Amino acid sequence: MQHNLYSPDMYKFTQPVPSYWEATGGDLLPHASPLQSDAKCEVAIIGGGYTGLSAAYHLCRDHQIDARVLEA
Repeated sequence: MQHNLYSPDMYKFTQPVPSYWEATGGDLLPHASPLQSDAKCEVAIIGGGYTGLSAAYHLCRDHQIDARVLEA
């Protein structure tokens, strides 16, 4: 008997396997619209993943910097 460290889906190399977020996230889209005009800020962060959101949070909380997160 073979024991895998990860889910058996991790070892399927012939077909794409959805990530956890794709599989459990549902079909809801965020309630945000694209920028309609110019916007100004001190720091623009590209990407709303863990690192981008953490950077924005800490810049605002710890340094009172006007940071904006831009996400596709």
